[in-house]
Amino acid sequence: MWDQQNKNPTPNPKGGQRKPRELRELVIHIAQTTGFGYTRIIGELRKMGIKKISRQTVRNILKEEGISPGPDRTWKIPLSLTTRNVNHVFQFSDLTA
Repeated sequence: MWDQQNKNPTPNPKGGQRKPRELRELVIHIAQTTGFGYTRIIGELRKMGIKKISRQTVRNILKEEGISPGPDRTWKIPLSLTTRNVNHVFQFSDLTA
């Protein structure tokens, strides 16, 4: 028969073990200071030698903290800026030809 005393006193309702507080704080710090998305945050952690974290874990940590996954990549480039850059590129290409 299953013994109630052997049960973990602080179960994780989502399953699996929670990541250490320091790792969670590091993920949050990277997300807030850089605006990186999940994959780039994992890349930064791997550069620091932290290998045992998945994209889903980073996603869950940010979601629990109410942090959006990354910068809004839907912004529009002003037409004047685009036109100016295109004109500059064509002028430069005329000089090299």
